Order: sequence, then structure tokens, then C-alpha cells
Amino acid sequence: MKESTLKLSSRQAFLLATAFLVVCLLVFTGCHSADKDEDGGAEASAYASLIFDGTRVHTVDIEMTEEDRTNQPSNPKEKTKYKVTAVIDGEEVEDVAFSTKGNSSLFFVADAGKDKFSYGIDFGKYVDGQTYHGLDKLNLQNNFTDGSAMKEHMAYWLFDRMGVDAPLTSYVWLTVNGEVQGLYTAVEGVEESFLERTQDGEGALYKPEDGDMALTDEEMKRIQNGESAAHNNGGGADLAYKDDNEESYPDIFENAETPDDAETRERIIMALKALSEGEELEQHLNTEEIIRYFAVHNFLVSYDSYTGPMLHNYLLYEKDGRLALLPWDYDIAFGSFPADAQVGQKIDSGAVVNAGIDSPLGIVPDEERPMWNWILSDERYLAEYHDALSDVTDIIDSGDFKAESERVHALIAPYIEEDPKAFFSPEKHDTAYQTLLMFTELRAESITKQLDGKLATRSDSQDDADKVDASDMSIEDMGSDRDLQ
Repeated sequence: MKESTLKLSSRQAFLLATAFLVVCLLVFTGCHSADKDEDGGAEASAYASLIFDGTRVHTVDIEMTEEDRTNQPSNPKEKTKYKVTAVIDGEEVEDVAFSTKGNSSLFFVADAGKDKFSYGIDFGKYVDGQTYHGLDKLNLQNNFTDGSAMKEHMAYWLFDRMGVDAPLTSYVWLTVNGEVQGLYTAVEGVEESFLERTQDGEGALYKPEDGDMALTDEEMKRIQNGESAAHNNGGGADLAYKDDNEESYPDIFENAETPDDAETRERIIMALKALSEGEELEQHLNTEEIIRYFAVHNFLVSYDSYTGPMLHNYLLYEKDGRLALLPWDYDIAFGSFPADAQVGQKIDSGAVVNAGIDSPLGIVPDEERPMWNWILSDERYLAEYHDALSDVTDIIDSGDFKAESERVHALIAPYIEEDPKAFFSPEKHDTAYQTLLMFTELRAESITKQLDGKLATRSDSQDDADKVDASDMSIEDMGSDRDLQ
């Protein structure tokens, strides 16, 4: 073969090289995009199928210095952040922050001389950008007033079934330096990783907190003695419009869970103003999601929240100038928190089960909760809210809620028997579990009667003869602060 036949013309060589380059770029770009979508998306939510795999109880071991281990139980109310190594299902994550957390779950337990505290794990406190497979923070709840150990899990499960974004949960067997602390409910932190999983990382998230909720020892003791908690509507946690100054809303803007800016805060204030004026609501509110939120929330009868006097335990989400509410902290839901916040008093089971679906605020006037009142004040929105409540009762009546409860009960019961620091005996746990199921069934029955016009939808208008009978049930059997005494 002649040498000339082995050569390409300059034009042929150029065309072949160009074609080869284009093919390589297309293949590389396509593969790279797929890898980015798969790896990036998977990594952003990988923790959901790891620590929040609900089919098993996970293990978390905290490794800390002996000095820190001695100091932490001695000063739990300080909420000191200790630098530790967290071993999660056998995987080490070094240099994370480990601290006690909570208000009542911390103060009540410490004052009772117990040492099974709720904890928080912050993966990025000491190493910038560090996460656990995408997760920013992990909360470990001690369930000190929840004998069933499943109120939070089942509440978030119900929100999820109703299409409301809720934190993920699972169960953890916790040890510290090898010492067993027992069974905990693991709850997804609601920071940037939560938004990445639920909102593609978009928007801003706040955890409004009435300034009065930063309780001192003295204030907590007043609540423990049965005095009502004060409620202060002045800082913005009631979501009422004050004026155009962001300084007037410290309860919101000082409790940002994700980065925000002046423009975001301005949009929120504009939305609150529109809410106060009752104008252009759908431009400023995600009305559908808020309605679904209140449908589930009011089914659960949770007064330790926006619908009670305490003004906390909810999430405010903003995206493109529209607001939504998302759920947070349901360990004393299912009617376990008194409407007037007088902790320790006997709860009327019948009043809780039959709580009016159109009067969910207990002792608080409707006009003091504008994010609820816009639903109540408009027949169309009220009808949509009633339809959403019907969907909630359908889930209960279908048996799905009971089936999930039974699955969780079977999963955690052996661990409760082995928990050396459990607040409730296995027998009390079983009673609490059965009481939770009874509550949901009776609550669904009452709401169905209210929706059918057989029972008034406002508590103060109900006839006792029409109410669902809850005399065989005691709310306290689900657990209460009295169990610490």
C-alpha cells in the first residue's frame, strides 16, 4: 500500500477531528449531566434513605472526652455545644457539635433529676460545609411526655400523606461513650438540607418564636406549678402586620433557619400586610398548602403552637413573596397540651376529641391569629378547609394510620423494654399506644359529625348530647409531665 493512502487531506483531517471532538463533548456533557443529577441529587437527599430509613432502629454512638462527658449532665440547661465524633450506623463523622436541646423537655427532665435529655447534632458547626450525606442537623427527641413514643412520627406521617412538607423521622438507639441512653425519635433538622429535599433549595425558612418562650428557671417553675404561660403578640410570631419596619418582627427574623436578606424580609412584611387587609391573598399566600396544614394540625389538637397561647412550634416558609406554614414539634399533640397552657391540669377528653374544627384556638380570639382567621372569614376558603379535613378523616377511616402505628409499635416495643432510662414502662407504653389510636378514631368520628352538620363546628355552640363519647379514654394515658414526678 502506498504511503499516500495512509494520509488524509487537511480538510478530511479537520472534519474528522471536529466530528470526534463534538461526539466526545456530547458524550462527556451528557454523562456529566447525568452524574451530576444522580450524584448531586442523591447526595443532597441520601440521608433520607440512610438515617431516616424507617424500617429499622438505627444506632448513634457519641464519642466525647471524659471531661466533657462529666460536665454535660452536670449543666444540661447551659446547652453547651461539645465537639465530638458521631458514629451513625457504624459510620464515623468527626468534629460535630453535640448539645442538649429543648425547653420543657430539658427543664422538666433536669428538675426531676433525670438525665435522659433531648439532643441536637450539628454536623457543620466546627467544619464548614460538613454534612451527614447532605443533612445539616439531626435532632434526638427523648419523648418525655409521650408514652407511645410515636406522636411526632405519626403527626409528620399524616402531614406527609396530606401533601404537606414535613420533617423526616426515624428511631435511634443512642449511646454516649458506650453508655446506653436509650431509644430516641430522630427528627430531621429544618435548615438548608430540609429545603434542598423539599423545595429544591429555594425560598427562606423561619421558626418563629414568641420572645416569652425563652423561659428562665423561674418562668418554667411557674408553668410547672400550673400557672398559665403568658402570650405576647408584640414580636411578630402571631403573623400580624405591625408596620413596614423589619425591626418590628424580631420573633420572625431573629429565628431564620436558612439564609435570608433584606429583600426576603420585605416580601414577608408585604405578605403580612396583605393578610391584614384581606387583599390579594393568593398572590401572597400559598392558600392550598396553608389550608392543608391547618386541616392536619387542627385534627391533631396541638395547642403548644400557633393555635394556642404560646406562639411557637411552627415553620414559616417564604418563596417569591408567598407564605406557607409547615409543621414542627408535635410531641405533645393529640390533645395532650391544655388549651390555656396550664400544664399539669386534668384534660377533658371529651372536649379535646370534640374540639370544634372552626374554633381551634382554645382561649385565643380568632382575630389574634390572622394566618388562621383568613380561612374562617371566607366561605370559599372555609369550604376548602372542610374538604381537606374530610380527606384527613378518610385516611384515618381507611385504616392506613392504624397500620402505620402498628408497624412502628412492633418495631420499637423491644427497644422500650430494654431502655434503662425510659420514662415509661412497657405496660404504660402499650396503654399510651392504644390511647393514641383511640384518640384518632374518636377525633375522626367527631369531625365527620361536624362536617355532616350533626355537631356544631365551634366548641362553644356544641350540644353535649351530640358529642362523641370519650368517657372511656384518658388523654393522660398517652403520657404527661406528671409521669416525671
